[in-house]
Amino acid sequence: MSKQKKKQPVRISPENYIRHRARNLPIYKCWVNRSWRRDSMAIIFVSRKHVSGNLTLGFYTVDLQCMGVGGTWYKYNIPEIKIMAMMADIAKEKLRLVEISYKLAHNIIYAAIENAEGYGFHPVADFTRVSQYILEPDTEDIPLINIPCGVKEETPDRQATQQMHVLERMRKIAKSRHGGIEEEISREKEKKINEYNKIRKRCFAMTEEERKTQFIEFVGELEHLTGEEKNKMLVPMIILADVIIRSNADNDKVNELIKTFKKNFDCKIINTFDLPNSYFTGMQHRSIDKLIKEYRKITDQLGSGDFKQAIEKIREDYNDLPFVSYLELRCDINLKKDEFLEKLNSFSQKFPDYLMFKILQYEYADHEKLETMLSEISKPVTVFELFEFLYAYLKSCIENSDCPLEKMVVFESLIDDYKKAGITPADGFFSTMLSIKIDIVKKYYGIEKKEKPQTD
Repeated sequence: MSKQKKKQPVRISPENYIRHRARNLPIYKCWVNRSWRRDSMAIIFVSRKHVSGNLTLGFYTVDLQCMGVGGTWYKYNIPEIKIMAMMADIAKEKLRLVEISYKLAHNIIYAAIENAEGYGFHPVADFTRVSQYILEPDTEDIPLINIPCGVKEETPDRQATQQMHVLERMRKIAKSRHGGIEEEISREKEKKINEYNKIRKRCFAMTEEERKTQFIEFVGELEHLTGEEKNKMLVPMIILADVIIRSNADNDKVNELIKTFKKNFDCKIINTFDLPNSYFTGMQHRSIDKLIKEYRKITDQLGSGDFKQAIEKIREDYNDLPFVSYLELRCDINLKKDEFLEKLNSFSQKFPDYLMFKILQYEYADHEKLETMLSEISKPVTVFELFEFLYAYLKSCIENSDCPLEKMVVFESLIDDYKKAGITPADGFFSTMLSIKIDIVKKYYGIEKKEKPQTD
């Protein structure tokens, strides 16, 4: 009898997510070009933050004189570091952005839309279809700010002036929509990719001895650098580390591990907020929108005020469910390793079947069980649980492996597959992966890892 294929989770499209769920995400940051008042042309970015830390971003080209919203696009569920890099790229161009309140961003956009209706213009289709849902509804809940709109010049033949203005603004909007800021960002991104490819090409052209010498020099120089200088040094160092790993990995071993990984990582993945699931074990049925709002409120509580008091309040609200203990363990950054393990053991005894605690226990005590545990789980795994597993696997089963080069090559390929399927780990995961990649090369070349001084 053939083995039944596991059903793949139904994935919601970015457009549908934005239309139906984006407004449940909290507003994060908003930006506008510094010259918007002078130019009567606003380039506005509005971002909302997912529970994972990723951002969904709306972009709006807003003409305050006559055309309203003339261009718009969006980025869905993107790591914040990529959005900030994009903002930095924009800053390098002619457009200077300043951070503003959502209240001001909202008023600029909707004042321009109302003004444009008097000229017979309506927002572009993409605004009506998708990107308006990144904004809050235009109701009295948003405090009103007076935004100057309309054609500035007053002449005897005002109608003719307005017509000339409309034509001129249409040309400017068209330039912004077709070949404007998004193309500038794309060109800057392409420029960086070309730079990285040049570095990679140089690294591949080196002999093994030259790579080793260069890497050791990087390690020595990095110890004396901080801030921006250190970040600049890390880019070629990480590229070199990647080339060293891929050049020295045994291809036969890589092909063998691909089969093993496919078997060990075979599981059904579901949205963390689709109840019932193992992450929210014991949670009574709630709509996905309500659960997202509740969880955001919980994480906000943990990020402000007294940590222990916030946890106790959450326990009162959620009857001491396992995920509350997990959050307590993960969010208490002041715990030393022995205190962390003591608390983990205590919670594991209290909730012996809770997957998050099993993953953490195997990470610290049983690497072999961690290797195969995902494929042995019969129930679907949530995205949160998958991320915890990948993080643990990265630290335990790759860094401490007898074949770390080969495992890293296959693991990165696996992460790429997840990303293509729309499952993107948080930024901290990639930072850890790059750090471990450098440590693997250090170990490969016999460079001793310096221990951090113990603190009382």
